[in-house]
Amino acid sequence: QWFVLQQLARYGGNLGAASGSAMVVEVSSGDILAAADWPTYDPNNFSEVPQSRLRAAGFSSSFEPGSTLKSMTLAALIDQGLTYSEELHEVPATYEIPGGRYIRNAGGAAAGQLTTAGILSHSSNTGTVELAQRIDLTTLYRYYQKFGFGSATDVGFLGEQDGYLPDPNEADSITRLTQTFGQGISSTTAQMAGAYQALANGGVRLPLRLVQGCDPANGDFVEAPRAAGVPVVSEQTANEVIRILETVPLTGTLQTRVDVPGYRVAAKTGTAEIAENGEYGDERMISIAGIVPADNPQYVVVVQFVKPQTNRFSYAAAPAFDAIVTQVVKHFRVEPSSPRGSLPPLNW
Repeated sequence: QWFVLQQLARYGGNLGAASGSAMVVEVSSGDILAAADWPTYDPNNFSEVPQSRLRAAGFSSSFEPGSTLKSMTLAALIDQGLTYSEELHEVPATYEIPGGRYIRNAGGAAAGQLTTAGILSHSSNTGTVELAQRIDLTTLYRYYQKFGFGSATDVGFLGEQDGYLPDPNEADSITRLTQTFGQGISSTTAQMAGAYQALANGGVRLPLRLVQGCDPANGDFVEAPRAAGVPVVSEQTANEVIRILETVPLTGTLQTRVDVPGYRVAAKTGTAEIAENGEYGDERMISIAGIVPADNPQYVVVVQFVKPQTNRFSYAAAPAFDAIVTQVVKHFRVEPSSPRGSLPPLNW
């Protein structure tokens, strides 16, 4: 907990961010091992601290997640048999939506001759939207629900938010498209950690747990009860999405920013515009969610920074993520990864 908070303070300060949150979750149990928020406060002097710093933002603040949600969209499509990693696509640079508006990609690599794996790895908005036309909106909504979006976690933290998951029968024509790449939907750090825990756990989402148990008056430890796991996607689907996500730190802007020697890491970055007073402005929320080791998932790490100023691109969250992942594998003595096998092609 201390180490994670130090990384938020270090890298959040470098970015000039307004705030940051990070969470570490054990895959096999759903236990939250670290849940840090920055800026923080001195509990010995909390009466003089701004009210905004006293809440647990990882549970009580929800934001549009951006591209980290694409992993869930693609998982739903693969699970329904509507696409596969090596499928070939001609991905446009822009996608016209009602009212003469357009959905665009953040970079040139996110368009052109991409495979399905390439659409996720290169984070193509237009490719994601085109693929998502294959799935019924109600079916996609149910997948998002099973991943844990739209309702608070089982932690039951005071002030925890449900986030926002638009009803498929009420969503407007634009939100129906933009939600597939993480805009028009909102989530907390905890919800995103839970969603990636489901992928890492063979497609079964375990309820997150913050308190392991308690010692009553007689001194006997009593473990906190657990709810049953929620099957979200098949184990084959979960493994395939992780296989795709393993390409992300090996290409593009993460190549020099996420590198944990001896360990294979699967990750996805996200950048989302922040809506204020009903309008999108220049402020952003940047994030990265990942799984380590990719070949034997044991831990999920999620890092988010709100309103960074010196760098508003999602890869700017990667150094904090890299530092936390490196500490996790050392602290818990995680066995190094096996040699990497073949990964799906991204282009054709």
